[in-house]
Amino acid sequence: MAEGCRRDALSGAGVIRRLPLLRTALVGIGSLFLLRGLFIILTFLEALGVRQGQILLAGVASHLVFLSAGIVYWEEPSSTGRH
Repeated sequence: MAEGCRRDALSGAGVIRRLPLLRTALVGIGSLFLLRGLFIILTFLEALGVRQGQILLAGVASHLVFLSAGIVYWEEPSSTGRH
């Protein structure tokens, strides 16, 4: 999975040749990253006491990293100007 994501990211950045279904792959990867990153909402609910659970710094960091990567993956296809 990581190899496929890496290859699609390099193709989207124009480092390697354009792959077939590139836009579809980037949107799919970005969607998964955004979904994983949005789990930070559960962490906020735990911090507010609405939901039971522990808040781990590593968990918060991973949510933020995935959310950032998802935003970048969603931004890249539209900002490169390539279709």
